[in-house]
Amino acid sequence: MFITILVLSIFILLVYNYYVHHGKSGRLYNLIPGPSGFPIVGSLIHCYVSQEELWKFYCEIDNQYYTVFKLWGFFTFVISIRHPDDLEIILSSNKYIEKGHIYNLLHPWLNTGLLTSTGAKWHARRKILTPAFHFNMLNRFVDILIKEGDCMTKSLKDVGGTVVKDLLPFVSEHTLNAICETAMGVSLSKLGTFHQEYRKAIHDLIELVVYRVFRPWFYNDMLFSLTSEGRKQKKLLKILHGFTEKIPQALVLQRYVILIDVRRKKTKEALENIARIYGKSV
Repeated sequence: MFITILVLSIFILLVYNYYVHHGKSGRLYNLIPGPSGFPIVGSLIHCYVSQEELWKFYCEIDNQYYTVFKLWGFFTFVISIRHPDDLEIILSSNKYIEKGHIYNLLHPWLNTGLLTSTGAKWHARRKILTPAFHFNMLNRFVDILIKEGDCMTKSLKDVGGTVVKDLLPFVSEHTLNAICETAMGVSLSKLGTFHQEYRKAIHDLIELVVYRVFRPWFYNDMLFSLTSEGRKQKKLLKILHGFTEKIPQALVLQRYVILIDVRRKKTKEALENIARIYGKSV
């Protein structure tokens, strides 16, 4: 009985694999160059390695099939585009905003915000956030960016005579500081030891997302929640969502008032509001 079920399952998988690769969408995907992969698992067999080896594999494939290539596994195709002209067509279009199912893995953390939403919700969120990128708003944050740049330079100097082979920890730390202080008005350095915990939680959660990307059987949230990684994600989300609750509500309200001012083109009044908040003259 067991052997019969096993043989039948394999047969169904092979039939579905043939349908995926030779159906209408499959024939279009086959026009895009890329490694052929193995039956059913595709290129995923190359992905169960260290992050360094995975990055090396991706770079080799990217250079071999420049400017566009496909990878696939378990009936899912991923298209990688590298040429700026191709990227411009996609990124400048409001039509191609439908997110792939991989973005669903970010929903427990980010819910359906600008990064993960699509359709009418995406347009509405973008319309709300657009005033935040007004030139007069961004110009007020130059001092913060300069300060974080100076702090990163000091951190590199403090390393001493050793050669820094990995800049990612330095760059990500001060980038996150700048984002939090400019976008939310919260300086991580003033949160005590919590800022280290928050920063580590972000990196750990991103690693879990990458872990799930290459394991399609964990795309199901309920199944993933039963694993040790799922329980770890739950703890990390508690830290990340707790950070949001630490943001002073009064400051959030002040930022909202400023955005409304800019949205109504009351630039002068908006700048005066900013000056009052930060104690600076316009």
